[in-house]
Amino acid sequence: MEILYIAPSLPNDFSRVRSKNIIRALKNKGCNITLISLYSSKKDLVYLDETKKMVDEVILFKQPKVISLLNCFIGILLPYTLRTLYVYNRKLHKFLKKSKKDYDLIYIKRLRMAQYGKYFDISKVYIDITDSLTKYYDRIRKQSKGFKKIISEEEYIKHKIYETLIIKKYNTVICSEEDKKYLMEKLNTDLNNMLVINNSIETERWVNKNILFKEKNKRTKIVFSGMMDYEPNILAVHYIIDKIMPLLDDNYNIYFVGKNCSEELKKLESSNIHFVGYVDNMKEELQKYDMYICPIIAGSGVKNKILQAASVGLPIVSNNLGIEGIENDIKKYVFLGNTPKELAKQIEQINALDTHALKNIIKNQQEFIIENYDINVAIEKLVKK
Repeated sequence: MEILYIAPSLPNDFSRVRSKNIIRALKNKGCNITLISLYSSKKDLVYLDETKKMVDEVILFKQPKVISLLNCFIGILLPYTLRTLYVYNRKLHKFLKKSKKDYDLIYIKRLRMAQYGKYFDISKVYIDITDSLTKYYDRIRKQSKGFKKIISEEEYIKHKIYETLIIKKYNTVICSEEDKKYLMEKLNTDLNNMLVINNSIETERWVNKNILFKEKNKRTKIVFSGMMDYEPNILAVHYIIDKIMPLLDDNYNIYFVGKNCSEELKKLESSNIHFVGYVDNMKEELQKYDMYICPIIAGSGVKNKILQAASVGLPIVSNNLGIEGIENDIKKYVFLGNTPKELAKQIEQINALDTHALKNIIKNQQEFIIENYDINVAIEKLVKK
């Protein structure tokens, strides 16, 4: 099966972990993959060597940030989303228009890249919107302030129109039944051309079978991970620092792992608040901590960070939004709380748990992820099409 995979950036374990998992799974199925990706500068090519090992060909198009920002500035009054304008690349459009190569499947990652689907047989094109951006901006606009609120309101209105157009025109892929249900109700249609491929994980690579549990009352290292310039993660960081940490004893430490951390966030560092930044190996990094926290207050879709933490073997403290989109049975293994006080109490409960009891929870948690969220199983829906 010949596949053309078009993505806004190279696959990686931070901002493009879904792409990385899907590409690996397709390759495991014997598919030949050509990857087309944008990049803004040389530092974005840090993942290139690893990517070349996963696919048969990589075709790159440079998209300097200044051009992306200029596109947005020029087109802000036009009926296009800023995200779509940000990844508009004239050379890529020209390349695809002239391309004569025939593919069995064209897989386009992210709604903003859907603009590149018009050059192919529409029946072969799948747009992986991942999660509903209408839903995302509906939530973000209620949490943001100032200029961010203005932009989120504008993007919400434009995405309501654009997302609807794309979904009705193309075969689409989404990461959860919950987001599909949201769109079905929003559009008042059955969405028969929409596949649900859960955000999933290479369980063989991620599951840690040699977990070293600290004794009770010594589990004080808490971690949160993600791109630190992503608005839902920024909101979560402030929520953890401002609302949860003041409720805990001083012996607890929180570590924020992820690149693109702003100077504004770094100013929040203290003796028990740490910004780790970028790490080469997320699996190895997560194994350094005692528990994972994920109090998401805005956003949508299945959180890859939950799947990673669960596979590595960390007990997880989360609110309902943090585990949204994952099958309801995950609640059996996650320490849930929906207020700062409840979340702080769950952290203390993990610390106080008997080691044997904690081991059983983690074992069942990992088995749940293997059974329900292995990418090689999830991708069967696409390969069989």
